[in-house]
Amino acid sequence: METTGLQKLKVPKLSKRKQGEREQRAAEKASEAKRANEREAEAALPLGRGQRHATHAGMQLAVDNSGNVAAVPAAVPAGDH
Repeated sequence: METTGLQKLKVPKLSKRKQGEREQRAAEKASEAKRANEREAEAALPLGRGQRHATHAGMQLAVDNSGNVAAVPAAVPAGDH
């Protein structure tokens, strides 16, 4: 009777190997999330002085669906020839 009561109190634990693997996966996931946040924050920053020349040379920066940034020719308004 006393042993069944003690068995109910026992908390299951993972082996050291499984616990280590779980911690490693959690660390990798956190690292990936941190890198993704850094890339997103960097993409949101305004362009620096050396990067603005593309817009002055008739180029605009465009972002595609994958988040890649590329310089594309700017559309010239009809009245500015």
